Amino acid sequence: MPSTSLRLRSAPLLLTLGLALLSACAAPQGRAGERGLGDSFFPFLGNSGYDVRHVHLELDIDPVAGRLTGVAELQIVAEQDLSEFSLDLRDMDVASVKLDGLPAVHDYGGRELVIHPAEGALSRGDHFTLRVAYGGSPSGVTTDAFPAPSGVGWMHVKDEVYVMSQPVGAAGFFPCNDHPLDKAIYSFEITAPEGYTVVTNGLPQGRETLDDGRIAHRWSARDPMASYLVTLAVAHLELDLSSTESGLPIRNYFNVNADAKARADFDNTAEMLEWFSEIFGPYPFETYGCILASVPFPGALETQTIPVYGANAGHETVIAHELAHQWFGNSVSVTDWSEIWLCEGFATYASWLWIGHSQGQAAMDESLLRSYGYLRRAKLGPPGKPGRTEMFGGAVYMRGAWVLRALHESVGDETFFAILRAHYERNRDAHATIQEFIELAVELGGEPQRALLEAWLFDPEPPTIERWNAALDAVKTS
Repeated sequence: MPSTSLRLRSAPLLLTLGLALLSACAAPQGRAGERGLGDSFFPFLGNSGYDVRHVHLELDIDPVAGRLTGVAELQIVAEQDLSEFSLDLRDMDVASVKLDGLPAVHDYGGRELVIHPAEGALSRGDHFTLRVAYGGSPSGVTTDAFPAPSGVGWMHVKDEVYVMSQPVGAAGFFPCNDHPLDKAIYSFEITAPEGYTVVTNGLPQGRETLDDGRIAHRWSARDPMASYLVTLAVAHLELDLSSTESGLPIRNYFNVNADAKARADFDNTAEMLEWFSEIFGPYPFETYGCILASVPFPGALETQTIPVYGANAGHETVIAHELAHQWFGNSVSVTDWSEIWLCEGFATYASWLWIGHSQGQAAMDESLLRSYGYLRRAKLGPPGKPGRTEMFGGAVYMRGAWVLRALHESVGDETFFAILRAHYERNRDAHATIQEFIELAVELGGEPQRALLEAWLFDPEPPTIERWNAALDAVKTS
C-alpha cells in the first residue's frame, strides 16, 4: 500500500493526464481530404472529404484581353474530420483565401489549392464558407481525352469569351471540386464592358451599371449542377425569347452574324422539349436555350440549361442530342467518367428517336441502318468500358446508342420508355451507374435483358441483330 504522501503527490499528475485525455477525445484529430476521387480516367480530378452545396462566382471579365479577376465563395459541408482539404484550380494567381471570414493558411502550386484550417481540424458535419480571391488569364485545360489544341474550358477568341469545360476544364477559370460526383447550386455576378451580352446558366436576376460604365450581370441556377456544366459567354449576341406551351422560358442567344438559316435550326426547340418531356419525364430545370457562338468550333456541349454550339453546329440531330443530355448526363450524372455511355449513348439514341418523331419511321430506319452498317464495318469496341482516349469516340456514341436500340427492340415501346422514365425519376439531380441501369432493365424487362445489355456494353465486338443483317444484305444486292 502506497504512503499518503505518495498518493497526494500522484493526484495532480493523474488529474493532468485525465484532462489531457479528455481534451484529446473532445478535439477532432482530422485527416486530410484526398487530392483526387480515384476516377478511372482522371484519378486526380476532384477532392474528397467535403460536399460543396453552393457556389457564388463574382467574375470581372475583360473580353478583349481574355483576363478575369474573380471571387469564388463556396458553401461547404465537411464529410469527415478535416485537417486540410483542397480544390481544383489551374494556373491562376491566388490573392487571398478566407475560411468563415478569417484568413486561411493555404498552399497553391498551380493545380491544387490546399487549405489548412486556421483553428485546427474541421469536424464532420460542420458547415463552413470558403472565399477565394484570384485572377489571371485563363486558358483551356489540355487532355488526351479530347485532343483540342487549345484544350477545354475557357475559350478566348478575338474579343469574346466562351466556356465549354467537359471533362476537365472548369478548374481553368474557377476553384471547384471538379468531378460530377459533387454537384452544387450556382449563382453568378459577371461584370463586363458595356456593349457585350453576358450569358450563363439558369436565369438572369438583374443588372447594374457601375460608376465606370461597366455592367454587372446577375444570374442564378437553382438546380444542382456539376462543375463541367458551368458555362458563360461574354460576346456579341442577340436574345431570341420564346417559351413552350407549358410556359417554360426558352432563351436562345445567337451571335450577331448568324444568318436566318442558322437561327431557324433552333425553331423546333419548344416541340422537342414537350416531346422529350412526354417520353422521358418532366424537363429537369427552370429554363432552356442555347448559345450559338461566332466561333466555328465543331460540335456542341450540353452545358446545363443552355448548351453552347459552334457557329455551324446547330443541326437538328445535334440540337436533339444536347437537349436529351439535360435528362441524361446533367440531371442524372455519372459517378465515374468511364461510364460516359450513360450520357452519350442515351443522347445519341434520343436524337434518332427525334428523327422518327419529326420525320417519320422511314427516316429513323434509314439512320438506324446506316449506323448499324458503320458499327459492323468499324467493329466498334465496347461502350461500357472505353479507354480514356475513346470516351468521345464512335464506340460510346454509335454503338452506345445501339445498346438502347437493342433493348428497345427486345422489350417494346411501353417497357422501354418505362425503363427510361424510371432511370430518370429514381436518379434525378443525382447519379447512376451502368450496373444500376442493367438491374433496372432486368426489373422492368425481365432477366433476358441482362445478357443482352452486357453483350452490347462489354463484348469486344458488337453483337448482331438478324433483321438488320438482312436489311444490310438487301441494300448490298439492290
